[in-house]
Amino acid sequence: MPLVDHALRMSVKGWAVIPWHDTSAGRCSCLKQEQCASPGKHPRLKAWQQQGTTDPDQIVRWWKQWPDANVGIVTGTPSGVFVLDFDVRSGGDATLSELGNEYPEIHATYTVRTGGGGWHLYFQNPDGGVKSDSGVLPGMDVKGNGGAVIGPGSVHKSGGVYRVESDVPVRQCPGGLLERIGYGHKRDTRWTQEKLKQPEALVSLLCPQAESEGFQERGVRTNQLTWESLSST
Repeated sequence: MPLVDHALRMSVKGWAVIPWHDTSAGRCSCLKQEQCASPGKHPRLKAWQQQGTTDPDQIVRWWKQWPDANVGIVTGTPSGVFVLDFDVRSGGDATLSELGNEYPEIHATYTVRTGGGGWHLYFQNPDGGVKSDSGVLPGMDVKGNGGAVIGPGSVHKSGGVYRVESDVPVRQCPGGLLERIGYGHKRDTRWTQEKLKQPEALVSLLCPQAESEGFQERGVRTNQLTWESLSST
């Protein structure tokens, strides 16, 4: 199926479509070509957040100009959806499995297998309030307001094709999962991997009473001993 037809299919769903660069010539179609850091994975249009459209005439004009363009979908308010993007190279498979056990209903929504072997799970964007964020969970990004994803039919630099795995209506995201990705409040970023390398941070996370008891005042030696005991478990 021509890429323009894939783009039109997405627009029929009410999703704002934009043309992305591609790697049909063996390199990115942007000016950087072989030096591009994200070959085939960025928009052709500078104002893509504003120019995404469901207008079939405009879509046909774009793909007439760039017939090999990958299909981009503007997430968030323009399309009424947000996407959980799982990257298998960064542990996304394990995260998806864990979330699937906790929230089995997430497997009943519109799902795309990415050209790189990952997964895109589409959900309704409640009140337009889900924002894009990276590294929310290991190997998982959120594509909401201010973001975009590559749609079905597009081709990854490896040659893999983005394919629809579950062609069902986009459903609501479970409330508990919405909270975990930061909807309705600022996501807690205190416990990043870098911070958890610091002994006092790990102690504060695992033993919150220690901070209130003034363990900081007990000296570096106490922290070191606590770190060593935690590391040996």
